[in-house]
Order: sequence, then structure tokens, then C-alpha cells
Amino acid sequence: TVKYNTIYQVYNTWIPTKGDTVRYVIKRGLTTRTTIGRLNGFESHQRRFSVHGNLEAAIYPYDNNSGPFSRGGDSGSLIEALAEFVALLTGGTGSTESSDITYGTPMYWLWNDVIKPQFPGANLYFDIPDN
Repeated sequence: TVKYNTIYQVYNTWIPTKGDTVRYVIKRGLTTRTTIGRLNGFESHQRRFSVHGNLEAAIYPYDNNSGPFSRGGDSGSLIEALAEFVALLTGGTGSTESSDITYGTPMYWLWNDVIKPQFPGANLYFDIPDN
């Protein structure tokens, strides 16, 4: 099972830094390799003219000097925080060197609404059953 039901719940697991509260995330991408970013506590909803909309989590670079969190070729990378899957990287807002927004499909939505209905026996953990 996935621990959280909203991006806000993931974000609300605070890690204090410089007097602020922020949720750091990490990912390993094909293009940018390992990068650290900051998770935004809001979900972005994209309107589509179909049955399913698109739900995204926004991730910002670590700071103004660290470069973008992701670039083209990083799509599909898992974004995680404290050993929990947060999102699956789906795209970004452009090709800037200092400030960029990366979007990822929240893992709780992907797991509960897409994967589990299709694969009911799927499991993210390697726990051995008690029986």
C-alpha cells in the first residue's frame, strides 16, 4: 500500500531548514543523474476533455544555484522522500539553467487508481506474509 492519500500529506511531513519548513525529494534520472529538489505542497490539476484528468505534483530545484531538478530524458524517474515513493516524473516547464518546475504523477494516485485496479496483487514492499 501507499502511505499517503494527497501530496499535502507527503509535504506535511516537515523537515526544517533555515527557519523554513520544506520537503526535500530526490531522484536519479538518465540525463541529470541524482538531483535533490523541493516538493510543493499543492497538487496541480490539468483539464482534459476525457474521462480522466491529470493530477501532478510540482517539484522545484534545491535552490537558485543548483540547476533544474530534471531535464528531457529524465521522464519516468521515481521521485522519493525518506524511502517513500512520492511521484513518477512526467515533465517540466522549460529549459532554464536556474529555475524550473518539474511535474510528477503522485504515487498515491498512480498506485491506487491506475496500478492496483489493473494488478490487484501488486506490492511495493518485500514483506514476507505472517501465515
